[in-house]
Amino acid sequence: MSDTARVLFPVDENTACAALRAVYASRGQVACVVVSKRDTPNHFSAAAAQSLIEHGAAHVAGDPSTAQLQFVAIGAYQLEEALKAHARLEHHGLASCITVVVEPGRLRIPRDELEAAFVLGDESLQALFPPHLPRVLISHTRPEPMLGVLRRIDSGPSKTRALGYINHGGTLDVAGMLIANRCTWVDAIYAAAQVTGWNSSQAAAAATDA
Repeated sequence: MSDTARVLFPVDENTACAALRAVYASRGQVACVVVSKRDTPNHFSAAAAQSLIEHGAAHVAGDPSTAQLQFVAIGAYQLEEALKAHARLEHHGLASCITVVVEPGRLRIPRDELEAAFVLGDESLQALFPPHLPRVLISHTRPEPMLGVLRRIDSGPSKTRALGYINHGGTLDVAGMLIANRCTWVDAIYAAAQVTGWNSSQAAAAATDA
């Protein structure tokens, strides 16, 4: 159950430290903390990182109230790709926002009363993930299981796409891993076009214009 077996995906140094503090301060829990092996930029202050760990998710870029699309990043490398896609789309006049999910289990449909006390309530969830927004998930896992965990924010195949590992590996660097599994910022832009209705020329321009 998500309240006793936790899985966390920190996205930078401060969120990793906050995750470790939360894990070691707990009792009666086990936890898996998925941390990048390589240096990544810091996106959260110490205080913001603590809030992220407490709530399980937080906005990073863009305004959900004006965005046409929401990128949902799960993992440090995935956040970097989402930020690149967001910047390219913004350059072409297409509004998006980025929300980090550091603990997917906090967003799931609860399966008993104990888990219900652990997960986000409907009001908090909708503030982070407005129901009307199409979404592209970029995950440091296989996409199908993650869609199951995040069923509460999945609006179906026409409005939600999930990118993640597709069993293509054997690479020795981050870029190669992302390319092999179709999880780059370019893939994110084309997925965004599929769920928003942006025409292919708009997506192609955003994906290729340096």
